[in-house]
Amino acid sequence: MCGIYGGIFIVPPIKEEIDKFRRLGFSLKHRGPDDSGEFVAETVLMGFNRLSIVDVDSGHQPIINSEETVVLIGNGEIYNYKEIRSKLQKLGYTFKTNSDIECLLHSYSEYGEEFLKEIRGMFAVAILDKRLRKFVLGRDRLGEKPLYFTRSSDSFWFSSESTALLTSRIKNFSVSHIGVCRFLKYGFVTEAYPLIDGIEQVEPGTIVIVDLNDLSTVKKVFWDLEDFRTIESTEEEENYKTELKEIGNSIFQGEVPIGLALSGGMDSSLIASIATKLRKNITAIIIGYNTTKKFDESKIAESFSKSIGFEYTIRNISSQEVGIRFTELIQAMDDPIADPSAFSYFVLGEEAGKLNLKVLLSGHGPDELFWGYAWISNLYGSTERRMRMYSDSGSLGDYLKVPKFTAKTVGTFIDELQTGFGVIEAIRQYFEDLQSKNDKNYSIPVYSRAPGFRKKVHIGKKIGLDLKIGKDSLEAIDSSEIVYGQEIVREILIKTYLRVNGLSQIDRLWMASSIEGRNLLVDYKLVESALTDVKNAPRSVIVRKQRFKELISDYLPSEKINQKKQGFTPPVREWYLEIYHHNKTAISNSMLVKDGLLSPKAQKLMNKPLTLIGRPKPLWLEIITLEFWYRKNFYPES
Repeated sequence: MCGIYGGIFIVPPIKEEIDKFRRLGFSLKHRGPDDSGEFVAETVLMGFNRLSIVDVDSGHQPIINSEETVVLIGNGEIYNYKEIRSKLQKLGYTFKTNSDIECLLHSYSEYGEEFLKEIRGMFAVAILDKRLRKFVLGRDRLGEKPLYFTRSSDSFWFSSESTALLTSRIKNFSVSHIGVCRFLKYGFVTEAYPLIDGIEQVEPGTIVIVDLNDLSTVKKVFWDLEDFRTIESTEEEENYKTELKEIGNSIFQGEVPIGLALSGGMDSSLIASIATKLRKNITAIIIGYNTTKKFDESKIAESFSKSIGFEYTIRNISSQEVGIRFTELIQAMDDPIADPSAFSYFVLGEEAGKLNLKVLLSGHGPDELFWGYAWISNLYGSTERRMRMYSDSGSLGDYLKVPKFTAKTVGTFIDELQTGFGVIEAIRQYFEDLQSKNDKNYSIPVYSRAPGFRKKVHIGKKIGLDLKIGKDSLEAIDSSEIVYGQEIVREILIKTYLRVNGLSQIDRLWMASSIEGRNLLVDYKLVESALTDVKNAPRSVIVRKQRFKELISDYLPSEKINQKKQGFTPPVREWYLEIYHHNKTAISNSMLVKDGLLSPKAQKLMNKPLTLIGRPKPLWLEIITLEFWYRKNFYPES
C-alpha cells in the first residue's frame, strides 16, 4: 500500500515543477510512512511513499527492469502474485525482490497493454515505457485504489489523492458548480462529476496511455461491469464457493499484523469465520456507541467473537467526541463524503494504528451485490414497474401496487403522510415515466426516485441550487437495454454507492492512519459470480441477501445468518447536535456563502441541524461537510 505521484512534461521540468513534485510527495506521506523513492528522467518525474506489508525489507520502489527501459510505481496488493510470478519465471524473467508489485512490471513487459487482465487484487499503477515513449496508468476493477490526474497543454500530473494535487498548487484549481450540486444530491463525489474542475480519475478496470511526445491520451477498458449482466447459469454457486475459499487464502498475505473491522452483522462475521477456519491470528476492532442499544452492535459483535475464540478490542465513541473531532475527520478525507458513519470508519483506522496493525479487513460489498438494503429493494421495485411501462405492458395499477403504510415512528409517519402513503408518489412516478416513454427518453434515475432525494432537490431550490443539473450518464439507458433494467440498478449502485461511499471512504479514512484496507468480498471473481448468478437476479419478490446466505452457509451458524439486519448506523441526531455545538462559530460564518458557492439562504439552513420535530435535517450534513472540506483546501489557515 502506497501513495504514488508524478508529472510528465513536454520539455524538461524547471525548478518550479520539481518543487510541486516534492510537495506532492509530502502531501501523500501518510499513505506510505515506511519508505520513499523517486525516479527522475528527462521529462518524467515519478515518486512513491511506501507502507511496507509484503517483502518489507526489499520491496523498494520505483522498480526498474534489467534493461532499464521500463520503470514502475504501484499502490495496492496483488493477491495472486505468487501464481503470476511463477508463470513469468518460467518465461525467463528474473525477479529482484519478493514483492507482489514487481510482478506487474514483468507482466507489462510480457503482455503490454493487456498486462492487468490476469491480475487479482487492488491496485493503482504507473509505468514509464522508454522504448515506446509512453506512460501507462492503470486502476483495479472495482476502484478500490485511487488514481487522479490533471493535465494542461504542456504537463500531465497524477496522484493517489485529488486534494494532494490541489494543496500542492499544481495549478490554479476552482470548485465545480455542477460538482457541488451533484455532491449535495448524493452525499459523495461521483467520478462523472468531479468536485474540482480539471481533476479527473482513471476509471476502474481501465488504463490510460499517455503519449510522451504530445501528452495526448488514449483510454482502454480491460474489465467492465456491463459484461456481467445476469445470465442463466447453473455453475455460479460452486464457482462462488471455490473463489471465496481461494481469495480467503490470499487475503491474509503479508508480513505484518492484520485486523478486522467487526460489526454485529453477517458480512464481517463471515471474514472472521474464514480467518478461524484458516487458523489466521487477526484482531477484531469493534465500534461501540455510548447511547441506546438501538444503535450499538458492540455486544452482538463481542458475543460472536467469544463464540469463535477471536481476539477483539472494543472502541466506544461518544457523541461529544464526534463534535470535538469533526474537523479532524474532514482533514482525513480526500473527496468529501457526507456519511454519518464516516467518523466510525475514521476511528477504526486510528484504533488499528494504536494496536500496531497495518492491515484492516472490511466486509463491504454483499449488500450492494445481493440486494441487502431495504432502499435497494425499493429501487428494484420502482425500476421493474418502469420497465413494464417502457415495454407497453405497464399500467397505473402496477404503480399503485406498493406498500401503503410502513411507518414505525412519528417521523416516518409524517414522511409517508406527505406522499399519501405511497399513492401520491406512485402517481407522480407513473406520469414521469409515461412522459419519458412518449419522448423515447428511457432512464432509470435511481437516486432521485426516492422521496428523500426529492426533499433534497426541494431544499436545494430554496438555497438557489438545482440538484438535478448535469446529465445522469450512469442512469440513462438505451431502449435496447430495457431487458437489463433491474441489473443496471445494481451496476449503478456498485459504481456509485459501493465504490465511493464504501470502498473509497475506507481507503482514505484508514490511510489517514497509514492502515491498508482490504475488501475480501469485492474480489472481482466473487463479483462476477454474483452478477451472473441467475438465482441472484431478483424478479418480483426480493428476500434480502437470500442468495448470499445460501452461499456462505458453511461458514456461519444459521442464527447469525438469519439475524435481523441493523447496519452500521450511529446515533445521527445526537451527532448532528454535537457537531453543530462544537463548530458553531465556523458554521455560522460560511466561506461557501461568502465566496458565492452557496446562496445566503444556505446560512440559515446550516444554523439548524434538526427539523422542528427533532429529526436530522436533509442536506445539513452534506453542506457542513462541504463547508469544512472547502475551508481545509482553499483556506487552510482559517
